[in-house]
Amino acid sequence: FFFVLSSKDSQMSQSGSSGNLKSGAIRILYGLPSEGMGHATRSKVMIKHLLAQGHEVKVATSDRAAEFLKEFDILEIKGLHLKYEDGQVKTFESFTHNMKPSMLAHNFEALRKANKNFMPDICISDYDSFTHAYAKSHNLPILCLDNIQFCARCDIEIEVPKHLKDDYNLCRRLTSMKTPGCDRYLVISTWPGPPVEKDTYKIPPVLREVILNARPTKGNHMLVYQTSTSQSNLVPELQKCPNITFFVYGMKKDEEHGNVILKNFSEDGFVNDLASSFAVITNGGYSLITEAMYLHKPLCCFPIERQFEQYLNASYVEKLGYGRCFEEFKGEHVQEFLDGLSKYSDAVAEYKQNGNEQAYAAVDAFIEEFSPKVPKHVKHENKEGFMSSVTGLFKGKHSH
Repeated sequence: FFFVLSSKDSQMSQSGSSGNLKSGAIRILYGLPSEGMGHATRSKVMIKHLLAQGHEVKVATSDRAAEFLKEFDILEIKGLHLKYEDGQVKTFESFTHNMKPSMLAHNFEALRKANKNFMPDICISDYDSFTHAYAKSHNLPILCLDNIQFCARCDIEIEVPKHLKDDYNLCRRLTSMKTPGCDRYLVISTWPGPPVEKDTYKIPPVLREVILNARPTKGNHMLVYQTSTSQSNLVPELQKCPNITFFVYGMKKDEEHGNVILKNFSEDGFVNDLASSFAVITNGGYSLITEAMYLHKPLCCFPIERQFEQYLNASYVEKLGYGRCFEEFKGEHVQEFLDGLSKYSDAVAEYKQNGNEQAYAAVDAFIEEFSPKVPKHVKHENKEGFMSSVTGLFKGKHSH
């Protein structure tokens, strides 16, 4: 139903005037999901960069991400959400929740409103189907910019356990179906493994300014981040390590349980506790893992069941020597991680990244290549420029 648009609406969208945009600037529809906050935090960084270049950006998202990005021009849609139970994704419940007719109808109406009130020149999707559908229905250039595409468009260099083969294949299929046929794929990844699909390039992680400016110290606490509020064994398992103080984010409340201190989310508090921690416990979310790596924090990972992309990230943490990956959350596993803390600290201290400059350059090159304001006879030159801007970003396996 995303494609049931009148030809008149479609023509209007593609022939919109540039209004008061400065020379060379364009209008961009930028879409992202609200499941987890990693998409939102890095999108905030990239959107600010695009606005600083003079472009006009409308952001299509929902719920927590819409609230987090409220300083921008928001097109609020009904976003997809995963349903959890004790830290595990419930596949059937997630499917039925996301296929409610009311949600689909709302997004269809949002699509029509976007078509009337905003006339983008290109679209950027951070794992967002809505923006992809809009681009395809209006014959607009689209850039896919996300980390999850790594499992579908790159050669992963880890051994997938037999019991996770189905999850791996499902992840590859769903990711391939999410945003097919984009003009370019910028895969945000620091993991070893070259692209194997056409029009696919790897770029370094996009980091928040507060992380780039943070000055890491080594305090007496571990930072814990958990996206599922239903994990009932979190506190009792952490209490099996009574000599360690744990600052826990993600449970959406302020409580103290002996050595386990639950904290409501605030960006300043979270970044301060991350920068001053001696190690991090997390699931397998890519954004926090790469922020911890940038700040040279060892990682103890417990990827959420049925989310293969999280298992992939956590496995690379262990493969590169930055920490451990465990499939079951247990206090004994935390202690096992702590027993090897020194070697993990030494390994992650070698990680290096040169800010966000390479990611910015790659996105800017895409805009230059596909901007409708660039004459057709220079498109080929721009493509060469795009390719050179993302070639050689990874000089070594662990640094940029």
